[in-house]
Amino acid sequence: MEFVNIHEAKTHLSKYIERVNKNHEIIVIWKNGVPVGQQWFFPRHWDQQS
Repeated sequence: MEFVNIHEAKTHLSKYIERVNKNHEIIVIWKNGVPVGQQWFFPRHWDQQS
């Protein structure tokens, strides 16, 4: 699990998406010292209709 500030996440979003998809990492995004979101891996067979 990695923690990054929101500016870093926005600047390098493609890099973090690649890492999440490749390594199934979890990226936690912080703003002003408070966690505001996270990225994690969704399996490719995930069904949006559910």
